[in-house]
Amino acid sequence: MRQTYRDRTPHESVAVAPPRAIAREARWAEPLLVCDVEYREFTGDSLRHPAFTGLRVDKTAGEVKMSLFDIDAP
Repeated sequence: MRQTYRDRTPHESVAVAPPRAIAREARWAEPLLVCDVEYREFTGDSLRHPAFTGLRVDKTAGEVKMSLFDIDAP
């Protein structure tokens, strides 16, 4: 796993930066796997009731983009 460590976040597309207290101790790694996650709601800084639904074999980590969330939608 050490071979995948990075000094900074692996994607500039991270929507919400972690709090500094957590980021200070964080270890970032190169993304290697892609998965699907279902969730009830995006609260603006986190997912409510996230659930792992499985790994994706049809996409590589480099192809994945962060979904745009409309937090003002009703």
